Amino acid sequence: MYIKIFLSVSFDSAVQEYLFECEVKKLTWKTIRGYKNNLEFVTNYLQQEHSIEMIEDIKTVHLKSFFMYQRELHEQFIKNL
Repeated sequence: MYIKIFLSVSFDSAVQEYLFECEVKKLTWKTIRGYKNNLEFVTNYLQQEHSIEMIEDIKTVHLKSFFMYQRELHEQFIKNL
């Protein structure tokens, strides 16, 4: 039931809720910062490239597209070393 409620919220709300849960669990600030950076990276991509604002609108194709984008960034980084 929690998942259904969680799916009908915006990325920003979901990220804030998740980060709060991480604080409650007393994760280190470095861990929380890493999670925040990763979540912002994926949400920015989905918002900019696919105009997705709500978690419930994410489809498999969007995630596959993100993984391909991530792979391209990694390959460019390695190429430029």
